[in-house]
Amino acid sequence: MGSSSCCRCHCSRGQRGAVSNKYGWSLPKGSLERGETFLKGAEREAFEEAGIEVIAKEAAFVTEYTSEKYGQYLQVYYEGSARAGQIECSADPDDDINQARYVRLADLRSFITFRPWIIPLEHWVQHKEMKYYSFDLDVEGFHIPE
Repeated sequence: MGSSSCCRCHCSRGQRGAVSNKYGWSLPKGSLERGETFLKGAEREAFEEAGIEVIAKEAAFVTEYTSEKYGQYLQVYYEGSARAGQIECSADPDDDINQARYVRLADLRSFITFRPWIIPLEHWVQHKEMKYYSFDLDVEGFHIPE
């Protein structure tokens, strides 16, 4: 099972940081390094993928998803506050990220369409409550309908 730690950074003006790679748009996320906590992994990934130093706070939501083709993943997303940095993808050591930007809340679905990311994110933005989600992508599909 793959696991990753993610930080969704709260920014002023009702926007969120998002990053893009060859697969499309998402929130900054990635695998944990040996001995790293999920919280510290979220802070590191936000910096590496979006160039923003953040202070990760409490867990916002947990999403688990499975598919025959890609296996099983568990991701923990955190609320965070930007400490410093201009959003950019120049610090990515894996060179996976090709673009980073702030996205208005009203435009999230124009960028992030992967079901296990957008449904929990939208619920958290609206209700600010920690929740666990589980998706069987072979049954529900990978992306939200347009």
